Amino acid sequence: MINFIKAVALQQKINNTPILQYLSELPDAGKLSNTVGICHHLKQDYRTSTEEYGQFKNLSTTWAGYSGNIDYPIPSLDEGISHKEYYLDSNDLWTGKQLDQRVSLINHIIKHWES
Repeated sequence: MINFIKAVALQQKINNTPILQYLSELPDAGKLSNTVGICHHLKQDYRTSTEEYGQFKNLSTTWAGYSGNIDYPIPSLDEGISHKEYYLDSNDLWTGKQLDQRVSLINHIIKHWES
């Protein structure tokens, strides 16, 4: 019962916060490009406010998988390539392990978002 209550509370939080609703739907949004990440979608498609974007970036640094680079929080899958280089050169940002990491980051953001 407690898990159900938590799930309902989380869903209400998502429904009452447009940026969280956008993020929760992003991985399934058929318009995703495999060459751009979460931040691009927030800035270009959702047109996030400076305050919301700042909160998103700050929360990214508290995610367990954080790369150590605030501008490229998803880690490179290749130890020989920087997180930035991997992002800029990749054509598979929303598939496989990269998808898993992005969904994990989105879930972290939703869980810890302060409205």
